Amino acid sequence: MINIYKETYGQGEPVVMLHGWAMHSGLWRAFAEQLAVGRQVICLDLPGHGRSETVQPYTLEVLVDELALALPEKPCHLVGWSLGGALALCLAEKYPHKVKSLILIASNPHFLSAQDWSGVAPNILTEFANNIQKNASVTLLRFMGLQVQGVPDMKVCLKQIKEALQEC
Repeated sequence: MINIYKETYGQGEPVVMLHGWAMHSGLWRAFAEQLAVGRQVICLDLPGHGRSETVQPYTLEVLVDELALALPEKPCHLVGWSLGGALALCLAEKYPHKVKSLILIASNPHFLSAQDWSGVAPNILTEFANNIQKNASVTLLRFMGLQVQGVPDMKVCLKQIKEALQEC
């Protein structure tokens, strides 16, 4: 079992929030504080993100098992964004007794494209991985820009994400 960092707000029925890739739980903070009226909102840092320890091997199955240990005893409402949504879906499938409801934001059960699934082409993911190795900060800025595309206050939102990411 690894140390999973969490921020908890309010009391009541538990709502657990899982962020996306390259992010951390602090991105949920403003939303979590509002949602915590009458609920207990728990924002987790995914393994290997933010202030949480990493796992070996870094596989979906190991991530899901570690996150399951960090969930409250009482079944929770599970909210996942992007990678957090994919993990939430796996948690609900493998540990249904721990999940009362599932809310997915900008997420899907299969990230890469396949013959019967539209998704990211494997060559695009390889290029992205290469760009991370060449210049991580520039690549992450581009990635964050994609996250807020189409948002009415895109520049304000992007600034808030950048500021939140500097915490870790």
